[in-house]
Amino acid sequence: MSLATDCATLPAHVVQACNNYRKGGISSIAIIDPDANIADFTSASDWQAAITAGTVTIIQNIKGTFPKASAVEGENALACGAEKMLDGFNGSFTWKDFNVNAGNDDFYATLNTKRGYIAIYYCNEQEIRVFDPTGLINFAVPWATAPEGNKDKQVYDATAMWFAPLDWYPSLYTAPVGIFS
Repeated sequence: MSLATDCATLPAHVVQACNNYRKGGISSIAIIDPDANIADFTSASDWQAAITAGTVTIIQNIKGTFPKASAVEGENALACGAEKMLDGFNGSFTWKDFNVNAGNDDFYATLNTKRGYIAIYYCNEQEIRVFDPTGLINFAVPWATAPEGNKDKQVYDATAMWFAPLDWYPSLYTAPVGIFS
């Protein structure tokens, strides 16, 4: 039996000790300019310097969701085998921001024209996941929606979206103290 060349050696799979599985709960996001200078994503001083320089903006008090990425398939280059092969992933992150006001209308209108990177903050885990794929992230934030009833809240429904190659995965770090919360 002949097998195609193995292109990767898998690292060890790690089992979470004592059923200590990570929870969701994303309460902040960072919008990161492509030229932001953050050498250490766990360093509060690196983050603060980038915020002061205007190359990072933190959006707090949100509700975010990091859904499953969708596979991007193309024609398999080999005649014998599956008709399609995995070429990469289309990823996205969505969030709801209930901080509707005129200033944030301007913020989100400008964000629609921006490209960059993001970091999301898991509030239960005190961790961030940094999304810096080989291509830049695009944003889509339609106008704030207003519900029919006067007991429901107006909200911005925002999306960040990107294409990622097969071997890229967003990195997980300990959150820098005082930056995202």
